[in-house]
Formats: sequence, C-alpha cells, structure tokens
Amino acid sequence: MSKIRAFVVRLQDEPAVEEIENDLATFQKLVGGYVEIINLGHGLSLWCNESGALEKLPLNRGVVCYSEGVHTGAHFIRGTFFVTRYDAHGDAASISEGDARALRLRLWDCR
Repeated sequence: MSKIRAFVVRLQDEPAVEEIENDLATFQKLVGGYVEIINLGHGLSLWCNESGALEKLPLNRGVVCYSEGVHTGAHFIRGTFFVTRYDAHGDAASISEGDARALRLRLWDCR
C-alpha cells in the first residue's frame, strides 16, 4: 500500500505532518472508529470519527469550511482527526507544506 502525508491532530499533541498508509483500515485506526469525511474546500478533506459526539469524545479543534471560496459553515471536531488532499478521483492524497501552514491558522483549539 502507498503512503501519504497527512496533517494529524491528536488531542494530546500539537498538530503534525505525518506519513500514513493510504488505506481505510489505517484511517479508522487513527480516528478510533468509522470515518466521516468533511470537505474543507480548496481540495482538502478532514477525516474524523463519525460518532465522536455520540461517544462524547473530547473536543479537539474547530474548523471553518469553504466551497468555491464561499464560507459554508463551521465544525467542532472531537477526538483525533487528520486532513489530506484529494485527487481527481476523490481519493486521499498528500498535503503540501503550504497546506500544513494554512491549516495551523485555520483550525482553532477547543481543548
């Protein structure tokens, strides 16, 4: 399986770019359950635990979402999550250093 660079945000750590396996089992293990994908706009996808609120996971970060440059709402993410790019087929792809810098400014701490 191939690896991708993802922007990983764990509860106990500062966000970091990590190399992870590009497969569903790895994604589920990282978030601790089934994944929910949130389109952040600008070619970015946020992967989190789909039942984080039901499981009462701790709040981690808030994020603003955009679609074609228009603000479409905000989400409060619970538990560990990560962000990737997506390719022309909608599959997860590596983020760039520029993406990581922008994400550090775009996410706010809710812990």
